[in-house]
Formats: sequence, C-alpha cells, structure tokens
Amino acid sequence: MDWDEVVSYMFEWRKQIHRFPEIGYEEHRTSEFVAALLKTCKCDFVRRVCSTGVVGCLQGAQPGPTVAFRCELDGLAIQEETGLDYASEIAGRMHACAHDGHMAVLLGLCKYLSDRRPNLRGNVAFIFQPAEEMIPKGGARLLISEGVLENPRVDYIIGFHIWPDLNVGTVGVNPGIVMAGGDAFRITFKGRGGHGGAPHTAIDATLIASHSVLALQSIVSREIEPQTPVALSVGMISGGTCPNIVPDSVMLSGTARYLDSELSVVLKEKVGRIAQGVAAVYGGHADVEYSVGYMPTVNSPEVAGIVRECAEEVLGVGSVIWGLSPSMASEDFSAYLEKVPGCYFWVGGRIPDTTQYPLHSPRFAFHDRAMVIALQVCLKLLGHLGCLPV
Repeated sequence: MDWDEVVSYMFEWRKQIHRFPEIGYEEHRTSEFVAALLKTCKCDFVRRVCSTGVVGCLQGAQPGPTVAFRCELDGLAIQEETGLDYASEIAGRMHACAHDGHMAVLLGLCKYLSDRRPNLRGNVAFIFQPAEEMIPKGGARLLISEGVLENPRVDYIIGFHIWPDLNVGTVGVNPGIVMAGGDAFRITFKGRGGHGGAPHTAIDATLIASHSVLALQSIVSREIEPQTPVALSVGMISGGTCPNIVPDSVMLSGTARYLDSELSVVLKEKVGRIAQGVAAVYGGHADVEYSVGYMPTVNSPEVAGIVRECAEEVLGVGSVIWGLSPSMASEDFSAYLEKVPGCYFWVGGRIPDTTQYPLHSPRFAFHDRAMVIALQVCLKLLGHLGCLPV
C-alpha cells in the first residue's frame, strides 16, 4: 500500500472511531476495531490486556531495537456539539481529546510498516491503552504490570498528542517535563438535612461545599510560592434531591496538578485541612479521599533531541518549538517513562481561520493534517532509532 492510500485509510479510520466513543475501561467496540485492523496488518501477535487494552507487534526481518508507540482508547463523557458529519453517535460520549486521531495514526503506521517488513529491523510495538482520562486509575500502570514493556523488551517508547494550542504544521518538544503530575480528590460534606423554609434547623451541606470550593483556591493563591506552578480545579458537585430540601450531604471532586512531584504530599494535607476546617465552621463534617494519580511526564533529553531532529526534517527548523512551557494537564504516559527512555511530544492541530476550542470542549476539533505530520515524524523516528534505513 502506498503513502496516499495509507493516509486515506487513516482519515477514514479516525472517522469510524470518532463516531463510537467509549469511556475508560468500557472501550470494547473500539478495542475490537483496533485488534481486527492490527490482525489485517499481519502483526506477529495481537493480544488483549486489561480487558479493553490492545497490544500488537511487528517483528522485523533483521535484528534491532524494540520501539513502542502508545496511544489512548478512551473518549469522554461529553455531549458532542461540533456538527461534524462524523460526529459521535453515542449520546453523552465524545472523542474530545484527539484520542481518535492518535489511534488512527498508530493504525496507519502499522499498515505502512506491514508492507515493508523486509526493511524493518528489530520490533515495533503498538500499545492501545484504556482509560487515560480516568485519573487516578488510568490504564498505564495496569498495562505495565501485565508486561506490555516486555517480550520483547522495549528499548524506547514514543507518545504524542495533537495539540490545539499549536498551529497545524508545527511540533512542540520538551527535553524534560512536558506535562504536570495530577492527583484526584473526592470530598463528602455531611450536615443535617431539613426544610428549605427552615434552614436554621439544618446544617446545610450545600453551603459548606460552596464555601469550600472558594477556600480550596486559596491553596494556590496563598499557600504555594507564587512562582511554583500548581492548578487545583473542582470539576463535579453533586447533592440534593429536591429544591425545598436542605441536603444532609454534598459531594465534590476535582484534581490537583503540579510539576514538582513532592507537592503531591503537600497538596493532600492542604486539601484535607481546608475541607475539614470549613465544614467545622458551619457545624458539619468532611470525609476526604485524596488519591495520588499521575506523576509529571518527564522526557528523556536524548530521545527528545531525536524527536526534534526528526520533526525538523519533516517540517523545517522554524516549525519546531523546542523547550516550550509544560502543560498543567496530566498524562499517565509518565508511568512508561519511569521504566523506559522515551518522549511525549505535541503535534499542532489548530485549524486556521476558525475559533479553536480547547481539549475537553464539546466543540473540540483538529486539523486532519496533524495526523499526517504525526505519522511522518513517527516514521522518521524509526529510522533514527535504528528500526528503518535512514
């Protein structure tokens, strides 16, 4: 299959995946689709891991290193509003973080390589991971525990993200920290229920939760050194059954992000102290669950330098952004990088002359060319890492 055919298939695969998004650990249809395509590429093995994860491997005709490429299977619990002709057909589910594009690129890479097996040295592994979005219970550590980095032993691992903050036709690479660490917390505020017309007889858990949302922001503004990057967000509040009932409990949950992994312990203490303190002020109680999630994603400087060189060969020197500021979003790709040298880089996906919506927006979309560039850079990497002739 020639290059243009592979690109055409890649675009179509992305559309098919986009139509049927599934959230973490429920990606059964997606994993079946992926596994079937890997088998048509004549992978030497295709195996299922962690229920919905999929790993395939192409073994070269000559000895060489093992390079793994990893992408994510899961979508998000979002109702899509893009208006695309291939928009999600599943209510309340959307690929709003470009995972559909990442999967399509790896499938395209596998297809392109499968027809060029005589030139391949070593092994190329394709890791399709479930539940990247499910901080703190992402699939990376589970896949590692099931041996995805062994048999064959992975020498290098590569990941990428189509990134709406960068113009299409650019690539961003960092030689160190590229994405933040992230923890998750869940706080249940307990009061005493009562009548909405007689709040003085109740202990209002809604009031406690509301004050706590504001108070938690003081951690970033008043308790952390101003030049230290930290982000704390509450993403969910739930409680109550009826407008005229003061609820006896309200739950809120959110995430804490940091570039310095030592801050995880610090943030855990501060979140617990403030939640319990605010609850006590209003006569209630707070049960705090704080879970350590993903460590910061730290690239190997050596492999990052190779990615930079490959991207410059594809796009030109002026189109590669080296040493860009880390994102405060989190990625469990960090778990792989703790075991194997590698790099996680960004591929610009901003669509020119349109309003660019961010990741996790119901209107998020990206330029198709980003997938082509990602595929080109991955192929170049295989050459520079010793799996293909340069």
